[in-house]
Amino acid sequence: VTINQVKTLGDYVLDIHTQNASITLLKSNIQRKLLDEFAGNYDLVSQIESLYAQINKLKSNLDEAKKHANELEIKRQILTSAIEELSKLNLGPNEWTELEQQHNTLANRDKIIETYNQIIGILDDPEIGILRSLHRIKTELLYITNKTNGIDELINYVNNAEIELSELNYTINHAINNIDIVPLTLQNIESRMNQIFDISRKYRITPEEIPSKLVTLKQELDKLNQSLDIDVLTKELDDLISQYMVQANKLSKTRNDVANSLSIQVSNLLHELAITGHFIVKLIPQTELTSYGMEQVEYQISFNKGMNLQPLAKVASGGELSRTALALYLLLSIHNPPEVIIFDEIDVGIGGKVASSVGKMLYKLGLTKQVICITHQAQTAVFGDHHILVNKKANSNTTNTILEYLNKNTQLDELSRMISGVEITTATLNHVKDMLNQALRDKCIN
Repeated sequence: VTINQVKTLGDYVLDIHTQNASITLLKSNIQRKLLDEFAGNYDLVSQIESLYAQINKLKSNLDEAKKHANELEIKRQILTSAIEELSKLNLGPNEWTELEQQHNTLANRDKIIETYNQIIGILDDPEIGILRSLHRIKTELLYITNKTNGIDELINYVNNAEIELSELNYTINHAINNIDIVPLTLQNIESRMNQIFDISRKYRITPEEIPSKLVTLKQELDKLNQSLDIDVLTKELDDLISQYMVQANKLSKTRNDVANSLSIQVSNLLHELAITGHFIVKLIPQTELTSYGMEQVEYQISFNKGMNLQPLAKVASGGELSRTALALYLLLSIHNPPEVIIFDEIDVGIGGKVASSVGKMLYKLGLTKQVICITHQAQTAVFGDHHILVNKKANSNTTNTILEYLNKNTQLDELSRMISGVEITTATLNHVKDMLNQALRDKCIN
């Protein structure tokens, strides 16, 4: 696993808001993704990513075709010439096998015919042929038919032998006739075989592979023609860009509509958190096609009324930035990463009612996320489900940080100490109890 992969995974798991930085929400791509998730743009974004990838691939093919047009044209001519040569040969699927058989037959014609005639003589000689001998055997058996049992069975054997041998005799005569009527002479067959063999040797294949080689070359030529046809590639690219723009315009409209709504909602929440300025989601048009559409998304904010808007990523005020992040997370990240959010002194510089509002929002966010908040404000802390006290203990050589999980009693003491300091009075304890009860009622309402 690389460091970059770990960093990318971390964006989906954890976000830390300190007084000086907001890690995840300052990233432009996260701002865009959160807006698209809030708008329900998942399908549109996926289509644009797919079209963008296709456009880039087609651009690459077009550039390659233009760059290597001469080389590709030479290759096309070579393929065309080979296809013409193999097509002109016009070799049938089984022609080579048939030619080999005919050649073998004609090359040994005299010996084959001599052997066939010898066999016919043995079978059909009028004096000593096998068929004549079987006829005599059958005559003798018929003569003694009435003189002993089992003769009929013997006669059947003879009849079957006569039939089989007669068929053999007929087949051999037919084979001799076929040899005499072969359509091509030996010279013609050898000429055709030499023609086929020369072609197969030229392309370093066997004669039987010539038909499949022709099919392969035609496929290569079709593919090359497609990549070589700059006009076709240009039209395909234009069509893809048109499809991209249709989807990108739809995405831009939904982003613009949701951006206006989100800007108002975040601004209203910020007012509850003592930020008097306003927040907007700005869509910055892009001059080039991108994998995410035709605009970049930038969150901008002014923390005080009358101040100029600034990109959220360039604002350096820690507490105000954390409160902005809280408002954004409350609206945007319910169904989105990260799953663990840490706020460090989000309530710095505020108190009273505003700090209580921060606590309420943290509680709402904690219903769907794991929220950890470091705070010095009791008004914020009372909304936490669990409390951990952080102390430092120093000895002669080292300083240790100690984390103590608080129960109900120690929780009450520490919340009181946050309000009144070292000395805890009964009035302070009662006030903290009232704050805890009020926070519990607010939780039930939410």
